[in-house]
Amino acid sequence: YKALQRLSGKTDKYVETGMLYDTMWDYTLKWLNETDTRSYDDIAEDSGTWGNYGTNTKITQSRGISPARTGALETITYKGETYSESPTASNNIYDIAGNVGEWTRGKVIAYYRRYRGGYCDDRSNYYPAYSAYRYGPNYSNYDIGARGELLIK
Repeated sequence: YKALQRLSGKTDKYVETGMLYDTMWDYTLKWLNETDTRSYDDIAEDSGTWGNYGTNTKITQSRGISPARTGALETITYKGETYSESPTASNNIYDIAGNVGEWTRGKVIAYYRRYRGGYCDDRSNYYPAYSAYRYGPNYSNYDIGARGELLIK
């Protein structure tokens, strides 16, 4: 959290950085749904068609390698328009489903903090993008990371 806060530097009064709140995560998912980019099922039930999970056959079959090691662009057609996008991105937001669980500033009870989403070895139907879990703030593991926020004033 402190490292993310320092990204903007001490001299830049117009830029702030930090860690996402739970509500920002939820608003992002809501926006993906409202823009018809992702359905409720894609977000809350099973994110395997667009997330960076081992169960995403769209990635593993087309490349023959683990989805955690991909990021190549592909051409997709949505509502009659063609886009070049990573198979793990949605509206230019990368790896919000799968890849790593991401710490947020969400607080659970007095001590625990929230992390959201799932990571690449998870099953996408157990850990979709909407998932929320908790650990103590000092917990560290290879499957949890953080997504920085950027505020330009």
